[in-house]
Amino acid sequence: MTRFPIVAHHRAAPPRKLLDRATSLAQELQAQQPELVPRDVFRPLVATSLDDAPALHLDDLSTIVQLDRFYDVSFLQDRARFRAADGDFVATCGPPSPEFESYCEERLGLGTVTWLRPRPRANPLGVAAACWTDREVRRSLVRACQHSRLRYLHPHMGNFPAWATALLLQRASRRPLSVIAPHPGLTKRVNNKLWFADVARRLFGARAIPPTAAAYNLATAAHLVQQLTPRSRSIVFKLPASAGGAGNLVIESRRLRGRALGGLRTELRARLAGLGWTGEDPLLVGSWQTDVLAAPSTQLWIPPEDHGRPIVEGVFQQLLEESQGIFLGSRAADLPLEITRELVDRSWVLGRLFQLLGYVGRCSFDLLLVGDRLSDCRVEFIECNGRWGGTSLPMSLMNRLFGDWARQPYATNECIVPGLQRISYGDILEYFASELYDARTGRGSLIFYNPGGLAFRPGIDVLVIAESWDAAGHRAQVEIPRRLRDLAWSAGVPTTGWAQIR
Repeated sequence: MTRFPIVAHHRAAPPRKLLDRATSLAQELQAQQPELVPRDVFRPLVATSLDDAPALHLDDLSTIVQLDRFYDVSFLQDRARFRAADGDFVATCGPPSPEFESYCEERLGLGTVTWLRPRPRANPLGVAAACWTDREVRRSLVRACQHSRLRYLHPHMGNFPAWATALLLQRASRRPLSVIAPHPGLTKRVNNKLWFADVARRLFGARAIPPTAAAYNLATAAHLVQQLTPRSRSIVFKLPASAGGAGNLVIESRRLRGRALGGLRTELRARLAGLGWTGEDPLLVGSWQTDVLAAPSTQLWIPPEDHGRPIVEGVFQQLLEESQGIFLGSRAADLPLEITRELVDRSWVLGRLFQLLGYVGRCSFDLLLVGDRLSDCRVEFIECNGRWGGTSLPMSLMNRLFGDWARQPYATNECIVPGLQRISYGDILEYFASELYDARTGRGSLIFYNPGGLAFRPGIDVLVIAESWDAAGHRAQVEIPRRLRDLAWSAGVPTTGWAQIR
């Protein structure tokens, strides 16, 4: 597809024995877990082939648990614009940002799209449902299907609201419509950290994941903590269906070690209430690895079965907030060849297993390199991101701008600067005007995105283009945040006293 080019960067060569194990495990999982098989009602929507026909892009975040724990994240819906090309539709529930829309179309050259602003009835994160319940938007989309101006729905993730909206549009228009994402049952499973840990363990062995267990109540959680604290510096509690670190709670083991079960239960009840765990779903309890050398992620594209095997597009180094592991940005990883090969081979095998389960679309894996030195470190899988995310979207944008993201060093960062929430996106564009990237001239080095976030947090996301990977990383993590602080200061905005949202 040329609308958003997929560029292979790594050739996997896993052992035949491992491939056979993935095939047999896929069969076992489908037999054991009926939800991994798509419902009959959704089968006509499964993408068995892909072409450059127009798509509706939307980032429905309504099913990600506690994603809005810190602030309103509905502004993330604007990221769908980076996937959209000329003639596509982009649906978001937030207010329009004319500066961002014109920058994407005119200066980045991403084509002319139709922006839809459906009004949600309840949850502002539920843009998929809003596309159907908003009468005007629904009519526009049905007409587009009927006149062959809409062939695909390409969501951030294949959750139930996205597939249900696609089904309703297909039935109302009586025209073919396919979803570029795994079906809801598979989407729910691959994005569940406990399910994914079990699959990685069954495929690669127990050492392929950190010490991890499920707690179904406080008593079990307290018992697991007693087992883990003697051999762990910190204990992590995760809501398995959350994302981006929003569902994480990390507690130093010394604060829990030696406590009786009753005392632990009391302590955990108070701590986990803040995390939002109700006990209805299991909680992941594990060791928070502290001897971490690197936190890479592997980026894959999984096509329909008849279009070929999974593609590994890149290996990236994640920028994480240390205490809770919250994602802030990324850059290309610089790892020894042998480690890169292991990351690629294992990630590709997992991608192939998912493909055998019917997975289609974007997928990535978060990993840790654990040990004293890279030469003999241990590779551990942390989670699967069965969706588009903060690394894959900029990577794909760079593919669109340069043909191949690897041709041009870049890095991304979420710049959190006290007082920045009182500065408009337009002010930021004006301040950095001479440095903004312009695809028409090939000049410029900065792309600022997620503009709607300024209404809810003192932060803006930036993609920095530079002459080297190190220079891009330094500018993204050090120089641009410093200059944003200068901007806030010059505008007379207080840059101290902001209570950190995280």
